[in-house]
Amino acid sequence: MTQIDFYILSASQLEARIAFAARLCEKIASARHQLVVAHPSEADCQQFSQQLWHLRPDAFVPHHIANDSDTNAQRAPIWLCQKQPPPHAHDVLINLSGSLLEHCFSRFNRVVEIVVQDTSILEQTRDAYQFYNARKYPIRTHKLTV
Repeated sequence: MTQIDFYILSASQLEARIAFAARLCEKIASARHQLVVAHPSEADCQQFSQQLWHLRPDAFVPHHIANDSDTNAQRAPIWLCQKQPPPHAHDVLINLSGSLLEHCFSRFNRVVEIVVQDTSILEQTRDAYQFYNARKYPIRTHKLTV
């Protein structure tokens, strides 16, 4: 059964959510997991790609934007997509899409929802929490001061 993790940040800025997601991607990928980061738009995918490129001066976080046509892209540990995750197998889904991906989340071993103290994000993640909880998915919450 899919494990659901809510990372609850004390920050209210959306930038803090993106920065935390990028650091989490690096950590998950370094543990040799395949992951997908779902975004609301192509522009958000591009912006997050830039965040990964500039995460740290001494680091490289290999990733791929799912709309690219590169045939070797399946080797990238991190896929960035616009809402609809690619069909290949991945371990982890980080949902930054702004909506509940109820049609596909259960094919991942783990789903990550990142919460900041912004009204729209709080509303979206509360709805997601209720959805997962009503279906008896195992949920963990991690409260972080950022």
